[in-house]
Amino acid sequence: NLAYLFSVLVQDDGNNVVKGGMINLPLALSRYLQTRGGRIITGSSVSKIIVNNKDRKAIGVILDNGREIGIRRLVVSSIDPITLAFNMIGQEYFDSSTIQNLKRYEWGDAILTMYLALDSQMRYNISSSDALQSAHVHLSEPSLDYFAKVFYECRSGKLPSEPFAIVSNDSIADPSRAPTGMHLMKLLLPGIPYKIKHYHTEEDNTMKRHLDQIKKGDNHEYNDWSEIKNEYSEKVIDMISEKYISNLKSILRKKVVYSP
Repeated sequence: NLAYLFSVLVQDDGNNVVKGGMINLPLALSRYLQTRGGRIITGSSVSKIIVNNKDRKAIGVILDNGREIGIRRLVVSSIDPITLAFNMIGQEYFDSSTIQNLKRYEWGDAILTMYLALDSQMRYNISSSDALQSAHVHLSEPSLDYFAKVFYECRSGKLPSEPFAIVSNDSIADPSRAPTGMHLMKLLLPGIPYKIKHYHTEEDNTMKRHLDQIKKGDNHEYNDWSEIKNEYSEKVIDMISEKYISNLKSILRKKVVYSP
């Protein structure tokens, strides 16, 4: 189902990857901007967008260090609409209908990302070599019940017991991303709750300790991923090794996890 949808989206131009890693895309865009006279400021966030009360147009921004920067034409933001409207602009600049719609805004499910450095080539548990030659592979059971379970667990505030994983064979698509003979794999796990309300397995000491903290209140949400992400990622690797990539644990050299 998801693989079918993805194939429709990329059928005309293919599924292209950026040589050397996705970081090279924003770097290329920044270099182009600078060649056109643009200037990039990093290491500081925008805390406020200055609006002219008379014509209700943005006239500048205030950085978190207090510096004000005026603008000539417009301010463009990629931040979420709730933070933009209520924190950076101010709801007094929006009509009541827009404010009500923003208050009903529903966040989508989050994504957990894992980068795996591998000592050698991965072995998928299928006879065909197509998976190994593909830039992306979707690891899931072939049923809607499986996806319904992942969705239900996520919306219940649980970490999915068998999450859906999108595998990017980065070094297969672009050998320059890893030393000769080694490989790099990226795992994207959609359908992960941003705020965790329940844990699936209570037998683990770390998770049980956090679960006891959560049980202090039925509506309590746990947001500290610092310990959870590594423990949960180990369970994900166990699951993938058992069901999809038999040698994954034995060739794993290093793992880096980015939580929601």
